[in-house]
Amino acid sequence: MLTTPLAAAAPDLKGATLCLSPETTIFVMVEDGVPLKLTGLENQLYVELKKVLRTGAVTYQDATACSRSSANLTLSLRVRPIQGSSALETQVSTRVQDSTSPGATSWMGGEYRWSTVEYGKVSPGKAEVTAELLNGTRTSLSRLVNAWKAANR
Repeated sequence: MLTTPLAAAAPDLKGATLCLSPETTIFVMVEDGVPLKLTGLENQLYVELKKVLRTGAVTYQDATACSRSSANLTLSLRVRPIQGSSALETQVSTRVQDSTSPGATSWMGGEYRWSTVEYGKVSPGKAEVTAELLNGTRTSLSRLVNAWKAANR
């Protein structure tokens, strides 16, 4: 797995109570040209997300919507074909946004308080893709927990 940390300074998470919503926290996108259906993965990842945050003692709240939260957590997972290869690229983007900042809208969110992106390359089987996405999610959530703890000592 290739990693590109784009994390903002840890103090940006100071005092943050992360907002999670089963409807808007996790997005899985499989691009055209990838013959996979990852049905149910969002629910599996949402359960994993809450478990990791609980274990890491990160404060969070469940909400029906987080569009007006100062710490809106979003995970975007993407699977796309690699041109000229039978392999697939995976991408897990994790971010915490302040949706209460000036100029924030329900479409665009707000300023990033923290973010990271994990990239992977995997063979095109459903089990392999799912495992790689789970691995990328766990890695990015581990980074989030560490950054949150550093900011909230």
